[in-house]
Amino acid sequence: MPGRARPRRSPGLATLAPDGSPWHRILEDMGHEWQQATNGRVRLVIYPGGVAGDDRATLRKIRHGQLQGATLTVTGLSELDDAFNVFQIPLFFASIEEFFFVLHRLGPLLSQRLEATGATAGGCTSSRKSRRARFRISSA
Repeated sequence: MPGRARPRRSPGLATLAPDGSPWHRILEDMGHEWQQATNGRVRLVIYPGGVAGDDRATLRKIRHGQLQGATLTVTGLSELDDAFNVFQIPLFFASIEEFFFVLHRLGPLLSQRLEATGATAGGCTSSRKSRRARFRISSA
């Protein structure tokens, strides 16, 4: 309606990334971008350091509408789809390069499988190197 201000939104995002860590700062930057892009109507609330619980607790809170998003470990992703267990097999990949090669190849399939659960994937990071792999989900 003309003349009426749009409601403000404050989506909550849980992460195990420690407060002040590089991963937490990336999320903060994303939140600032959202705030600027929406003229302050969206303010991302980040719950760092596991204060919202582990992956399982976080997923439960998302299902109950208490949180709107999370960064998940492979363990958490495996709660959504068993296909992610391949990334937990010790010594399965010969190198970080092989890991990212496989991730890039499986990314579209994994995104589809996540989408089937109602989740969406925004990307992947590795704590072993500061490389990021991105895979996108096409909206239906």
